[in-house]
Amino acid sequence: MKALCIELPKPNLFERGKNKKYWFITSMGYILEVVDCGTANDIHRNNIANYCTDKELLKQRALHETLNRLLWRYSMEHDGDKIALNHCWGLIYDRGIFEARELWGHIFGECVFYSKEIANNAIKEIIVPFMKAHPDFKW
Repeated sequence: MKALCIELPKPNLFERGKNKKYWFITSMGYILEVVDCGTANDIHRNNIANYCTDKELLKQRALHETLNRLLWRYSMEHDGDKIALNHCWGLIYDRGIFEARELWGHIFGECVFYSKEIANNAIKEIIVPFMKAHPDFKW
């Protein structure tokens, strides 16, 4: 089809369909497979974006959510409630290196830290062990 310059529509990995198999993330962070029977659970999972027909994609999403929650908890345990949202520290990953960066605004959905020292400690205490425990994690 590609040689004929015919592009097929890309499947929507989040589209609901009766009797369609999908995966969702449990409250414990596991990935479960179910069939969409049109129940309230199916509808609710879809409404909160916890519904995906690609198992591998959702596995990565579950790892990202877990890492983000671990970083959020670390921040809150280390003065996260004192953060001024117009000045804080965030973490970046660039060319295989984690680094704390000063932020002069809050990036939506980003976990931020009160100081550079706390951000650097989060790399050592949270990210490095998480990456070792989950070598299949993808950015």
